[in-house]
Formats: sequence, structure tokens, C-alpha cells
Amino acid sequence: APPRPVRPGPPRRTDEESRASGVRFRRALSLLLMTLVAPGSAQLSVGNRRVGQLALRVVLGLVGAALLLLLLWFLFPDAVLRLLTWAPFLWLLRWVLVLLAVGWFLLLVDAWRLGRPMTLARDQRLKVFALTALLSTATVASLLVASSYVGSARDLVTGVFGVGTGEGVK
Repeated sequence: APPRPVRPGPPRRTDEESRASGVRFRRALSLLLMTLVAPGSAQLSVGNRRVGQLALRVVLGLVGAALLLLLLWFLFPDAVLRLLTWAPFLWLLRWVLVLLAVGWFLLLVDAWRLGRPMTLARDQRLKVFALTALLSTATVASLLVASSYVGSARDLVTGVFGVGTGEGVK
């Protein structure tokens, strides 16, 4: 039998190229996880600083508002209960959650872009894409479900106590 022609395989990577590829992969994963934990932090560190600062300010503002509401719950539980059952507040909260879902999704997609996926090896690129899809789906779905629950609570409050009372539960 005649000898088979030798087909050249994919070029072998050097140790230096393998290390550089691993560093790029870890960087891409880190940017995604940074965005999950502290939205805007990836943009602040390697992207558009203004977008990162805005996102972190929004997050810190919301955390501050939640902590203030918690403190007020211990001091004035009746007032906080009235606020949490006031239809206009629930309407506002619902739309804040929707806007947060959209914003977080955009930040995750931008973190994926900042990870420069086209410089990664194919299997690494697929892993980063899968993680981006998973994180985006989980965060957006969670916020949209919460928005739906707030909408249902608003519908319940307005159905039971009437529309336009402006008082909430007494």
C-alpha cells in the first residue's frame, strides 16, 4: 500500500502562547464575574469609566435606599408598610426593576465585549459565551420575575383597597 500523505495538523502553540491564552481567558471570566457582583466594575476597570461610575452609583444608591428602608422598618413599621402597599410606589418599583434588568444585561454584554472574545481559543470563546448567556438569563429573569411579583402585589392592593386612595394599607 502506498504511504498516506501527511496532512499538517493545527499549528502547535508554544508555552508562551498557551500562557497568554489562559490569561486572556481568565480576564474575560473575571470581567463577567465582576459585572455580576458589582455592576459597572468591569467598565470602570477596563472599559468606559463614565458608564462604570454611573452603574456603580446606581447600585450604591439602590443599596443605600434598601438599607434606609430596612432601618425605617425598625423605627416606623406602619409608615414603611403604608409605603410598600401604596400603588404608585409599587408601580415605580416595578419599572425600576425592569430598567435594572435591561441595564444589567447591557453591562454583562459589554463585559463580554471587553473580554475580547475573538482573541480567545474556540473552546474558551464558547465557554465565555455560555457563561455570559447563563449570567444574563439568570439576572434578567430574576429581576423580571420580581417585577412581575411587584405588579401582582400592586394589582392586589388596588383591587382590595381601591384605586387612588393614596394611602396603602392602614
